[in-house]
Amino acid sequence: MNKHSTNLIILAFLTAVAVFVSGCNSIFKSNTPYYKLSPTMKEYCFFDTGSYWVYQNDSTGISDTIKAGDIASYVAYHAQNDISPSFSYDVVETLYDTNSFNFASSGIFAGPDGASGQGGLYRIFFTDSTFVLAFAPGYKFGEEQLLGGMEGIYTNVDSIPNMSFNGMNFTSIYHTREKAVFAQGDTTNFDFYFAPKYGLIRWIRSYKGDTASFSLKAANLIQ
Repeated sequence: MNKHSTNLIILAFLTAVAVFVSGCNSIFKSNTPYYKLSPTMKEYCFFDTGSYWVYQNDSTGISDTIKAGDIASYVAYHAQNDISPSFSYDVVETLYDTNSFNFASSGIFAGPDGASGQGGLYRIFFTDSTFVLAFAPGYKFGEEQLLGGMEGIYTNVDSIPNMSFNGMNFTSIYHTREKAVFAQGDTTNFDFYFAPKYGLIRWIRSYKGDTASFSLKAANLIQ
């Protein structure tokens, strides 16, 4: 290879680098808002790999464990639509070991503050690919949110100062409700209870007159 060819290759490389840097600068100078996970979402929803929860069926007394496995963190992009402008936001996805509750994974999604001054969403994904919106502190208490699709109707029901069961004590509990539409228009009702430092401490599922309740019995949690 002669000197002229070598210089052309170097020039092409430097030009590509300049274009890349220019593109990066335009991205970093963008006015698109970027939302990080709020302290509330971290306190109520984020638990590191190795954390586990032992829940029992309140009717049968049978217990099983949900253990946090691999965790993926990344920045996602929300495109502008008729409801909200574009923004970037943090996402944390956690995979769970096999369990009888069919919890496959969960996702924490940062976002702009809502009417309550809070922001963010927490979804639970099941092994059959359905999911529920279990925690969204941005909505006002007592107001139903018609979200449509699988998520159906979500409500922050109330804030409970204290709860105790199975020898465990909890404070500052969020009680949320989700009327989820999974298939053929059938509605499954969920009531969720979240406590700081523990996450999901109880949930109640009702479908076609069949109701099941599950409560936290023990936990080893890493935040």
